Amino acid sequence: MLSILIPTHNFAPSRLVNDLSQQANALNEDVEIIVLDDGSDETSAAFAIQALKKNNLCRTLRNEENQGRAHARNILYKESRGELLLFLDSDAQIVCPDFLAQYLAAAQKADVVCGRLTNPAPPAPAGCELRYKYENHAEHRGYRTAAWRNRHPYERIATFQLLVHRRVMQQVVFDESIKGYGYEDVLFGLQLQKQGFTILHTDTPLLHTGINTNTQFLAHTEEALKTLRTLPAGVQQQVTLSRVANRLSRLYLAGVFRLFFQLTRPLLRRNLLSHRPSLLFFQLYKLGLLVT
Repeated sequence: MLSILIPTHNFAPSRLVNDLSQQANALNEDVEIIVLDDGSDETSAAFAIQALKKNNLCRTLRNEENQGRAHARNILYKESRGELLLFLDSDAQIVCPDFLAQYLAAAQKADVVCGRLTNPAPPAPAGCELRYKYENHAEHRGYRTAAWRNRHPYERIATFQLLVHRRVMQQVVFDESIKGYGYEDVLFGLQLQKQGFTILHTDTPLLHTGINTNTQFLAHTEEALKTLRTLPAGVQQQVTLSRVANRLSRLYLAGVFRLFFQLTRPLLRRNLLSHRPSLLFFQLYKLGLLVT
């Protein structure tokens, strides 16, 4: 059995569930879809999520309070029945007719399979330019390709779309100590590496439709950097930004950079919230937050 596991919060993945159901029925495979509402506080979204159980392949679960993404995925794993577990983010959209077939084929080659995130065609949605530009830059530089990610397999795990054999989850689960946003996938990848599980990155595409507004993306970035600072030093060193911050400290330049950031933070933030954000300013802003 293939279990498709979708955590969500304040969003009903109706189109995603419908498209997955159509592909599952066409494959004639044993498939279940489980959607977990992680404490949605928008009434319309909560009702729409509950309505998904009208689909004969789908059942829904609900946390009364938001418990975080790691906790939600672990609940989905425990509630599932499949030997193959396909975790998907709720703001994903199917873009190829053989999406599930590609995963079933790849599952024979590795313990864990990670597909490729793709972005909507331009232009960027108004007010969402920073996230859109950030994601497009990664795609255009080739950081999304399977070839590049397979050179750094454990560091490039992304739970946006991730297939895991049940035997893997019996030994490695998501770290529920991370309550906030960010880096639970990094810890998961490091645990996979420690246990010696194999990872295959593929170019199986999945469209990311949930492009955050500039304000939301900055807020998530700030929360993720707070999360990063709580992780063990060895884990932090897996993140490029942390290595740069530590290099500044070793060169006795952290204090100088903190002063620079304090003086320029309003300017940087104003640019990042504008319709023409600079990715260089975004990197400086993140580094400034980290050393401050």
